[in-house]
Amino acid sequence: MENQFCPVCQQAVAVASLRYPDYVCNECVLSATDRQGREVVFYNSDIFGHGCGGQYRDNGEAYPWNVCHIKGVECEANEAYMGGIVVTPGIKKPIVFPGS
Repeated sequence: MENQFCPVCQQAVAVASLRYPDYVCNECVLSATDRQGREVVFYNSDIFGHGCGGQYRDNGEAYPWNVCHIKGVECEANEAYMGGIVVTPGIKKPIVFPGS
């Protein structure tokens, strides 16, 4: 597979992925925010690498959506195939996290 590039910063990603050809690189994911610019992080909601949850970086308060903004690009975080979290540009299926 040829080089793959982050859709936000246009830099080469660490690992090319046929399943996620438009995934956002780790460096850009670290700058994810809500609409107001407050930093958010996403994580698997169970110890087996399933589910997707979010929280605010500054105080750990639950962030109830899977939608974020990275350098002006609206993105979406979801559970990745075989575990982990993948962030991609655009909104395909917005989710409100249960219990948030």
